[in-house]
Amino acid sequence: MNNTNDYVDVLMSFIHSKNDGYGLFNDRDQLVYCNDAYLDIMSINRSDVGKLCFEDILKINQATGRGIKVDSGNIDAFLKYVRSVRRSREYRLFEVDFVDGRWFIFSEQLNQNGYLLVHIKDITKQKVTQQTLQSSLSSYKYMALTDELTQVANRRSFVETVKTSLNNCENASVPMSLMIIDVDFFKSINDNFGHQIGDLVLKKLAQSLQQEIRPFDTIGRIGGEEFAIFLSNTTSDMAIRIAER
Repeated sequence: MNNTNDYVDVLMSFIHSKNDGYGLFNDRDQLVYCNDAYLDIMSINRSDVGKLCFEDILKINQATGRGIKVDSGNIDAFLKYVRSVRRSREYRLFEVDFVDGRWFIFSEQLNQNGYLLVHIKDITKQKVTQQTLQSSLSSYKYMALTDELTQVANRRSFVETVKTSLNNCENASVPMSLMIIDVDFFKSINDNFGHQIGDLVLKKLAQSLQQEIRPFDTIGRIGGEEFAIFLSNTTSDMAIRIAER
């Protein structure tokens, strides 16, 4: 390669051979150049280049049910937001989800003459993997903190939650109460009717207890047939009335 044009040709061939979208907007935010990948990603035609500004592209996408997803469904509010952030600084990097479920990462680079270079890369596979991992982590966390049989907090989770609630009550100088519930003659239930019936009794008891307590109370299974309920902002008299329900 002996001159600059040779390198420009290589650069252009590289841009046009990639699945990444490249678009160039002038100082009036009109699309003046793009590769085929940009056209495909943004669902516009080659004949639109030089005619449409970015807001026009968004409006077309909204009208045809394609392109960038507008969660609120309010295109005017969305365009107002776009105007507030687009060209607000020399470089921006952000993720965008599309109507068809794909995810892209957009980068925008603004030069001193008002030209904006946009690069779009498909990150759908990475987002799906990320979401799967997050879902798995949430499931593992739930299983680690929840008693498998009764679906209430296990002993460890209950103790940790109560520690926090206890500190909050002490700092706020509000009363608190702790109830311990033990199933009488539970061993005889297992012996006479089997462990499956015993498990069913525990599950039904846990469900009944959850229905009787308040949303901000904490219930946990702390032993085989033992449950505990921490009642914040609750005097002993109030706790007795709750227990008698």
